[in-house]
Amino acid sequence: MSLNTVTDSAGRYSFPILQPGVYTLTAEAQGFKKVTQENIDLQVGQVGEVNLTLAVGNVNQTVEVNAASPQLETESSSLGSVVDTKLVQELPLNGRNFV
Repeated sequence: MSLNTVTDSAGRYSFPILQPGVYTLTAEAQGFKKVTQENIDLQVGQVGEVNLTLAVGNVNQTVEVNAASPQLETESSSLGSVVDTKLVQELPLNGRNFV
């Protein structure tokens, strides 16, 4: 048997009618790690109190990058590019003579 409840703004929760027995309590919230307390033994007429502390969980961040590839020249197999004067002057050649 499984019972669910939600805490109030102060973090308090209640299961008002439980039969005597051994219980497992699990708490989870978005952005926090899941916490489980096992072997909670409730006797007849007992009011049980279990305080749980939720630790900050893993923060997952996704970055999506979309880019378009340059269009290809599909009509011929030639490859061309423009070389400007600045690029030629910045060539790492001894004495800057590219001939």
